[in-house]
Amino acid sequence: MKKIFCILVIILITKNLEAQNDGIYRDAGMWNTLNLSYKINKKYTALFTQELRLRENYSRLNLFYNNIGLQYTIKKELKTSLVYRNIQKYLETNAFSIRHRLMWDVVYKHDFSKAYLSYRHRLQAEVRDLNKSKLGNKAEIFSRNKFEIGYKPHKKYSVYVATELRYQIIDIKNVQDDENWTRARFITGIDYQLNKAVSLGINFLHQREFATKTPQYLYITGLECNVNLNKLLAKTEKKSKKKKETKVSKFP
Repeated sequence: MKKIFCILVIILITKNLEAQNDGIYRDAGMWNTLNLSYKINKKYTALFTQELRLRENYSRLNLFYNNIGLQYTIKKELKTSLVYRNIQKYLETNAFSIRHRLMWDVVYKHDFSKAYLSYRHRLQAEVRDLNKSKLGNKAEIFSRNKFEIGYKPHKKYSVYVATELRYQIIDIKNVQDDENWTRARFITGIDYQLNKAVSLGINFLHQREFATKTPQYLYITGLECNVNLNKLLAKTEKKSKKKKETKVSKFP
């Protein structure tokens, strides 16, 4: 696992050292994510996410966002979810742009003995600075397609690679790019199962924009913490119960 980690770091550093005068904006950043899930019953799961992003070579705040959503399990391999995202993007003017995004995901995941394949389609609509600008109520709509392959060589570790392609359906601010593929992401990462309730992850993402006048290349380091609230609460309750039983046994 150490060799894999070193290779990923070398790739990231190499990409960051690219210096071509081709008019492409390049930047390195960090995305720090906390994901919480709570299973309401066999079919429904509540989803919560909070993320902080840095840009300009990790030196400047990019944005915060908060997700709240509901996931529905159609069957073991097929799930769908509806998520609302509130985004607070930090601007060059030192003010925040408030954005609202609605996302509908459909995920198909097939598990093998130690591996899995998954596909996620996301349809998203977003408005910016609602009631503050002439275009504030004009939604930008994208279709995003993500393919992922994962492998679990150890009960505690799993590794994965993924790619995501974004198709622009409507964006009034960039109409020249409508009905076109405009962005690709390439991701590789490692997850570590800390305990039954918590897993930690690190990933490296390279984003390329194309079919646009001002393309960007981003090199992102991602840190994730995933918490299963059901298992966390069960663990806490078990410890509390055990503590009470110990006290009773000491003082009959």
